[in-house]
Amino acid sequence: MRQIEREFYSLLKLPVTIIMNANMPKVLPDRKVSQVREILRINQLDGVAITDERGRLVGIVTMYDLLKSIEENRQDMCIQEVMTKNVVTLSPNHTLADAIEYFRVYGYGRFPVVDSEGNFLGMVTPLDIIIRLPPEEIAARYAREEFISKGYKEEDIGVFLITPCTAKIADIKRGIGFSYINGAISVSEVYKYAIKRLASVKDGSREPIFGRNISWVRDGGESGNLGVLNYLVVDGVKNVLKVLDDLELGKLRGINFIEGRMCSGGCVGGPLNVQNPYLARVKIKMLEDSCSQVVNNSTYKLLKSKGYFQKTQYKPEDNLLKLGEDIRDAIKKMRQIELLLEELPGIDCGSCGAPNCRALAEDIVRGEARNYR
Repeated sequence: MRQIEREFYSLLKLPVTIIMNANMPKVLPDRKVSQVREILRINQLDGVAITDERGRLVGIVTMYDLLKSIEENRQDMCIQEVMTKNVVTLSPNHTLADAIEYFRVYGYGRFPVVDSEGNFLGMVTPLDIIIRLPPEEIAARYAREEFISKGYKEEDIGVFLITPCTAKIADIKRGIGFSYINGAISVSEVYKYAIKRLASVKDGSREPIFGRNISWVRDGGESGNLGVLNYLVVDGVKNVLKVLDDLELGKLRGINFIEGRMCSGGCVGGPLNVQNPYLARVKIKMLEDSCSQVVNNSTYKLLKSKGYFQKTQYKPEDNLLKLGEDIRDAIKKMRQIELLLEELPGIDCGSCGAPNCRALAEDIVRGEARNYR
């Protein structure tokens, strides 16, 4: 497990072909603007590559280009008249880190990947970079398959995540997509049982768990490990939203990377932790300084051969964010939520397991939590 966690952070060195969408539709230059818009609508895309009959890239067009053309009453015009012809592309030799740098430098929403002969291979968007299996899912899948290989039945295997994060628990409980994790347990819950047994644990030599990458759990650790310049670190939901608003208004020019943390101080400030977050940050820093970063690619090659790093397509449930069966029922439940909010303390401490009081009120109204009055 430790080896897997360490190697996950070497993903930035992977070729961009690992994350690109190779199943993107291709459009011929003689298609009409109205036809291409329909292709984007059906496939839920906001951009598409334009290729010749041999599959070589000749341009790219976005939904913005199409809507602008339709507003100008040019929907019957051929797409080659409105497409961008001088396209910035990635090659199969570029890495994930290169793709991130391209998004930072050029500010585009997508980059085609082409080979040395100009053949279109796929498209890379920011979502392709973000939507990856997180380290805990990779570790859970690996553990589950190891036990299956030893003769255990799937239904007899349980994988549980120990976490300080209410968001992780909520995601596992009723998130989107498939998860290899059966459930989550808070750090504070495990701690009261583990602390009683620490006296019986024998001291011995132990290998470093994460090396310097352990700093990702504190604010500033992610930015420091990525090696980016001119970055901004912000924690707290309200503060993150304020920074994103300023970014959208163009007030944060010159910032290359924003590290936004929901919890104060990063994961060490999670509401389900036991340790004082300020003391935890100091201890994390001590571990960073005492551990050297060693990357062995052998486990990564094994996991790659088994398809561990392939993109996962998520399909949200239809009723994931649905408050009521119809608008009348939703309005009724909204009133119930407002009445509950008047009774709740409104301090958003997270001790109930919900991220804030409004979320708890919604869970109560939806029948997913109880109000013990």
